[in-house]
Amino acid sequence: MDCRSSRARACITALARYGTMSFSEVVRSAIGFARDGFVTYPRMAELLHTYANSYARWPSSAAIYLAGGRPEVRDVLVQSDLGRTLQYIVVRQTAARSRRRVEGLRLLGTPSIAATSRERTFV
Repeated sequence: MDCRSSRARACITALARYGTMSFSEVVRSAIGFARDGFVTYPRMAELLHTYANSYARWPSSAAIYLAGGRPEVRDVLVQSDLGRTLQYIVVRQTAARSRRRVEGLRLLGTPSIAATSRERTFV
């Protein structure tokens, strides 16, 4: 995976340098929420309504955010592709457990992680 998003790159770099948890520990709940869904809360429903026309322009976005029409409060939002992607990243990182922790994060495609990062073993 190539972390092209600056936010993703920054988060993974921070985790490599300063984190005490593995990537899999950090994203465990996110995988569950993405895979199984979570209840749409009022502000989120409002934003989804506000940007519905933008989501509708992109079939992949509409399939997630406008499934079954405009979501209402208490509808369940599922992001199964995101859940699978995060799970794939966990599998890649876990495969590197025989190496140092930072090596596992390098497999995620973050070449900016310096070898001088604080390195911990996997927990």
